[in-house]
Amino acid sequence: MSKTITIIGSGISSLTTAILTLKEGHKVTILEQHSVPGGFLHCFKRFGVRFETGAHYIGALDEGLPFHKLLNYLGVYHEDDYIALDPENTDEYNIENGIYSYCKGYEKNISKITEMFPEFGDEISTYFGEIKNSAVSFPTYYFKEESDQSVMLKYLKMSLHDFLISLKIPKELYDLLIAPCILHGVSPKDLSFGIHSILIDSILVSAHGFRHGGQLLAKRLVDRIEELGGEVLLRKEVVDLEVTDDGKDIKAINCKDGSRYESDLFISGIHPKHVFDMVGKENLKKSFSSRLGKMKESSAFIGAYIILKDSLGINPLRNYYFAPKGVPPYFHAEEIRREDQFFFMTSPQRDIQRRDKFPITIHASCAGETFSGWDLETLKRNDKEYNALKEELFVPIFDQLDKRFPGFKDNIEKVCYSSPLTNIRYNPTPNGSAYGIYHSFENTGARAIGPRSHFHNMYLTGQNTLFPGLLGASVSGLRTAGHIVGIKRILRELEQL
Repeated sequence: MSKTITIIGSGISSLTTAILTLKEGHKVTILEQHSVPGGFLHCFKRFGVRFETGAHYIGALDEGLPFHKLLNYLGVYHEDDYIALDPENTDEYNIENGIYSYCKGYEKNISKITEMFPEFGDEISTYFGEIKNSAVSFPTYYFKEESDQSVMLKYLKMSLHDFLISLKIPKELYDLLIAPCILHGVSPKDLSFGIHSILIDSILVSAHGFRHGGQLLAKRLVDRIEELGGEVLLRKEVVDLEVTDDGKDIKAINCKDGSRYESDLFISGIHPKHVFDMVGKENLKKSFSSRLGKMKESSAFIGAYIILKDSLGINPLRNYYFAPKGVPPYFHAEEIRREDQFFFMTSPQRDIQRRDKFPITIHASCAGETFSGWDLETLKRNDKEYNALKEELFVPIFDQLDKRFPGFKDNIEKVCYSSPLTNIRYNPTPNGSAYGIYHSFENTGARAIGPRSHFHNMYLTGQNTLFPGLLGASVSGLRTAGHIVGIKRILRELEQL
């Protein structure tokens, strides 16, 4: 029986859920507060150049791999939209005084790292072997209608830190193996080995970037939704969710412009803390409200969007990561400090051929209280102290880049900055984090929030219900849709692709 569904937010998880439910005959409306759809898929222009908001990296995209299958199943895959990253040096990690890199393929990485640590070849092979075993055990990643849940649960319950300690490897090797934690911002002690394995597998088997920006994938998803009879409404800021008198269901959604939407089902693709604030504490169970309030947030981020006079040998098909004082022992917003700053650099134009006017993006961690002196509602673009602070935070970052790429600072032609307040404005999270909720044991796996809520007709989707990243968010959309239309057949059809 066809139902009406209203979805809050138009990130990749919401768009995925919309297509999967539309394919089953339901009627879907998406409400997006921004002027463009896509969440972290959308792009923006500075200095006449396209920059990504957050869609820098796509894993498992080769033919037959999970993301390739899912995009095909959704009807939005176009090969020319993507470009393969450097297979020999996909991710370069600058940790303390060493430079390490990951490449494409399990065996290549095992050989490469074993050359650096020849006495620990067996341990390195064991680590990558368990990463693979764990990743393939997840039925909503390597899509399988039937799977052995006990294998998956074993890996979900084990921490990355405990597993690496059991191998009795030296600190230098430990640091190299935990370096990709920068990609999701969770400390190895707090992180499920199983969840981590999906990220590692996805980038080892196939790493791509967007050729024309993440906004093109957002457009293809929206076009597909409209083709199936759904609608995506922009500039629709949700301000309130009405609850039925018995407190068991959501009755309607109210927007800032006065519009009101009633539906059979509601799905929230925005941060859970935001949506339940709009529901109202008086309508929540005390235990749930308390749990939600205690949930830690991952690190906030600052950004720099730069045009260089010369590329200085920076490879646009490589991602660069810097942790000058080592990978920090913690990543969540409440404890991260300025001196533990880590950052990521890449080019937003992956297929650029020219050396001059070379664009790069830098995203760096930011201590939670850094911008607490400003209020988003009253902040002005020309606030001198605010702009000076952003510049100040990038001084040590530019110093580090000057060591790795001599002449970097002198080659900066144009630069502008973003702060956590920018994220709060355009992709709302409580503290401006790109990763949302801190994805520790307490907030993932069986303990994750969603996809179901305690309201009978309300579901959750998005990275906060599963894990950060395009793949994690889109799989969360698949899981949410599965609760509405049934997931077994979808998994079977994906498995057969």
